[in-house]
Amino acid sequence: IVFAVRRVEADYLAPARFDDVLSVETDVRSVSGARIVLGQDVLRGDARLFRSVVTLVALTDGGRPARLPADVRRSLT
Repeated sequence: IVFAVRRVEADYLAPARFDDVLSVETDVRSVSGARIVLGQDVLRGDARLFRSVVTLVALTDGGRPARLPADVRRSLT
């Protein structure tokens, strides 16, 4: 299976600079038959610069919807 981004909600809260050391925190919000919803924050130290919710969908190599394999669902929950 392959994953495609279906939806992105993004809030740009503060600018980052070229020399900033940034960290990305990702959490799994939900997992269903063919969909994964992730939350992501980009931080500079304790300051949150960016927040998003990203919805991914599983597809076959031919681009058709596909169910997530059970082991993938288990590893994300």
